[in-house]
Amino acid sequence: DGAEESWDAFKVFRGERCVSLGDYDGVVVTGSKFDAHGQDAWIADLMADLRACHERRQRVLGICFGHQVLARSLGGKVERAQKWSLGANKIAFDAEKVGESCGRLAGGALDDGIGVVLRIHQIHQDE
Repeated sequence: DGAEESWDAFKVFRGERCVSLGDYDGVVVTGSKFDAHGQDAWIADLMADLRACHERRQRVLGICFGHQVLARSLGGKVERAQKWSLGANKIAFDAEKVGESCGRLAGGALDDGIGVVLRIHQIHQDE
């Protein structure tokens, strides 16, 4: 639609916390050097914020640490794996479902079959 995007970043591990997360179209929680199974106060605060996002059906994208802490905040279990995992994994997307979820992608590259399967590089020790 030609609207300009705007992104804000918060370093939650340093105590930066957004008090108005509900005002955002979506939330992205990225990777981190910290453990998603940690008991730090900032992780507990982040999990509370993610539960609130879930309750208001707000879009949340978790990447690495982000998806682990999101899963944990919604009742999942995250713990240390026996060994490191490293490599490039294929991730397949259902173009129709992505289009329903994110209208900006409908009629674009996903409909053309481009980008339906991506190779994502990953390294982690938690699961």
